[in-house]
Amino acid sequence: NNSQYGFTLQSASSNNTITNNTAFNNSLDGFNLQANSNSNNLSGNIAYNNSQHGFSLSLTSTNSLSFNNASNNSQRGFYIQDSNSTTLVGNTARNNTPH
Repeated sequence: NNSQYGFTLQSASSNNTITNNTAFNNSLDGFNLQANSNSNNLSGNIAYNNSQHGFSLSLTSTNSLSFNNASNNSQRGFYIQDSNSTTLVGNTARNNTPH
């Protein structure tokens, strides 16, 4: 319930693990990785009722998202843009509204 992102990794924040967290009712994305934030692992997280995407990756590489849940977000559940070698395993997206 933040004025921007629930969780964000920016400016080359690499080799992090984000596990079993919940991000909801944020004015931007629930979980956001951008600008060379590479080789991160997001697992078992929940993102719901966010004003933008549940999970958003932009300009990243070699990140892994597994067993995450994105629901009822105002845009996409999982949004991946200009991100190479991203691995998605066992994730669920429900009732998101893409624009």
